[in-house]
Amino acid sequence: MSAPQPITYRAFLSYSHRDAGWAHWLHSALEHYQVDKDLVGRPTNYGSMPKSLRPIFRDRDDFSAGPSLTEQTLAALQGSESLVVICSPNAAKSTYVNEEIRRYKALKRGNRIIPIIVDGEPGDDQRECFPPALRFKLRPDGSLSDEREEPIAADARPQGDGKEIAKHKVIAGLLGVRLDEILRRAEAARRRRNRFWVGLASILLILTIVSTGSAIFAYKKLIESNDRLDQAIELAYGFVVEATAMSERVGVPEQVTLELLDKADAALTHLIDHGADTARLRYRKALMLLSFADAYRTLGELQQAIDKASQAKVLMQGLLASNPENVAWQRDLALADFEIGEAQYAQDDFAAALASYQRSLATFAPSAAKNTADARVDRLTLVYNRIGQMQEYLGRSNEALTTYKNGIAAVKPLADAAPKDIRLQRNLAFLYDHVGHVLYDQGHDAAAVENERMALKLMQAVAGSDSTNSTYQRDVAAMQSYYMTQALQSEGQVDEALDHASAGVAIYERLSETDPKNAVWLEEGIRARAILQKLQLTKGLVDQASKTAQDALASAQNLVKLDPKNPRWQFDIGLAHAMIADAEAAQQQNADALSNYRQALAAMEPVLAQKLEGFSLIVVSVLAAYDDAGDLLAKMGDKTEALADYRAALAAAQRLIALDPENMVWLRQYLWTQWGLATQGDDAPARLALIVSTLQKLKSTDRLNPDMAQLLNLATTKLAAVTKS
Repeated sequence: MSAPQPITYRAFLSYSHRDAGWAHWLHSALEHYQVDKDLVGRPTNYGSMPKSLRPIFRDRDDFSAGPSLTEQTLAALQGSESLVVICSPNAAKSTYVNEEIRRYKALKRGNRIIPIIVDGEPGDDQRECFPPALRFKLRPDGSLSDEREEPIAADARPQGDGKEIAKHKVIAGLLGVRLDEILRRAEAARRRRNRFWVGLASILLILTIVSTGSAIFAYKKLIESNDRLDQAIELAYGFVVEATAMSERVGVPEQVTLELLDKADAALTHLIDHGADTARLRYRKALMLLSFADAYRTLGELQQAIDKASQAKVLMQGLLASNPENVAWQRDLALADFEIGEAQYAQDDFAAALASYQRSLATFAPSAAKNTADARVDRLTLVYNRIGQMQEYLGRSNEALTTYKNGIAAVKPLADAAPKDIRLQRNLAFLYDHVGHVLYDQGHDAAAVENERMALKLMQAVAGSDSTNSTYQRDVAAMQSYYMTQALQSEGQVDEALDHASAGVAIYERLSETDPKNAVWLEEGIRARAILQKLQLTKGLVDQASKTAQDALASAQNLVKLDPKNPRWQFDIGLAHAMIADAEAAQQQNADALSNYRQALAAMEPVLAQKLEGFSLIVVSVLAAYDDAGDLLAKMGDKTEALADYRAALAAAQRLIALDPENMVWLRQYLWTQWGLATQGDDAPARLALIVSTLQKLKSTDRLNPDMAQLLNLATTKLAAVTKS
């Protein structure tokens, strides 16, 4: 028997990245909680009472690029005494939160899971806050059963316990003591803190306006002397920063801390307004406001974060008006706009966030170019990615493409100068990948292939630096399987595309062998197999295509065993049935193929209404299943049913076009559906004319790939025949 995993962490904090503000708040509250001295060492059901709850594990790396559970995450789960789950609709839909809960339960520690509700409603179909692994018991093999269990949770919602009581419920659960004891001691601590803050405020007043003699005399002397006032503000600002940090250490409630910051802001503003207004004082105040903005944002107070950063921005603009060449001031003005953009992004206000990020870049990029050695590389890469993301969200793919290319131009010299900087090399690979996928979506396949080759080369070098890192291996698998492969296929380079797709699937298979219940690897492996199978059928490798489809179905069935209620995995079952149908259709097994298409659509159609993450992939798959079923029915001579399927496919295609009218991949699928309807005599002249005119426009912009060139020839010939008749 292997030795048990040593306990390294008091708790593992599991949460969706969309709830990062809540995670920051709770992580800080737990890490800074101090157990009363008279309790330390007291026996509990979980051992002796500790001095503190440190350390609490919060995975900050799982939101970058690799969505799978990393080795660090898995080790932290095993080494955590408890699991605290931040529950919300975001968490309920998160594959990763669900997987962390399932794995922790599999360690036989289900009684050490402490949920805290921050949003949503338990049992509500639309606003469910509990992930499936909290709602259902585990089978002996580690998969989720159909047997429900009712989690007992702290409730941080205003209509529930509220933040403070909920926090103390979590603390009581971690320590293994009664809530009333924690609350009683918290009230005593609150009284002590009040006395502390009264004394603190007195000291602040003394430090800022009194040096010798009477307060009024000292105040007048203070504001008359630039040096003295500057020193006082510097001292006060440092004092406020230190007091804020101290407030976390002694467990001061968030609202009290925020009130202190507001009062300090008001006091400093008053001094500056009544003194000799110096640039140094205004700059120090701007820096203080930026730190406040960051604190507000991480605590979820988004509008206050915007207000503070906006005030800092006004100050920095005034400073730069007097000295436009000051590099430090330029960067802090850029930081102000970036902070505003981050809060707007968190509010899902993509247009406003885009404008803020663009202003940040316009200020920051020139100063970085002047002093490359001191450039904040991570911030530079992030702001380019943020701008591109916002532009893509807003359907402005051309602008996103330009942004990503500009990002490469800015980051590549830094990466070339630091070839062993893995993080920088990986960031650059993702920028090339972003360029590649936008180019592919726009129909520029050759250019997409070129950028994907560069991305893959960089990522393979990163993976080669640490062959045991599953996240890096997964990055390579994804690049092999998706845009690289699809762009090559679109260019007619099927053999090379097949090689890459096979290599990607092989990596997913190796990863899944090491962890057969890793839901992310299983799911991504199914999607990769769907692309591989299309290539196998294109090459006439029908037997291999059949095996690939069966492997996909087996993986999908394993996913469903983990969580029978998960709609994403029901969709994967449907996708696998569509793959089986494609292989059967290629073997002329028409009845079996039609049956599997119907099974595929029955599984996938209900998922459309839920608009889950990856919605466009779901729509594409439904479209393809209807289209393929229509082709099969037309071949079988069932015109009526074929038309019904083609029209359903057209409705799905129109949903895609509405998402992004410039996406050439979706436009191609839409045109093939129009062709299917035209071949069945459904308003053929109009549909054929639409196909021909659209493809001629694409041809004029050099975006006509071999597949579309074939359709143009077919439609032109048929339109001429229809018009003549």
